[in-house]
Amino acid sequence: MKVLKTNDTWYGMTYHEDVEAVRDSFKKMLENGVYKADLFSDL
Repeated sequence: MKVLKTNDTWYGMTYHEDVEAVRDSFKKMLENGVYKADLFSDL
């Protein structure tokens, strides 16, 4: 196994209360162009 280092943030959802924070984080990544709204549009 090879371990890769990254500066990206890991988002975990252990509890129902985590959903809103993770959803907001993904919304911000979409707005900042980190991800496209259709993740598979270029396949």
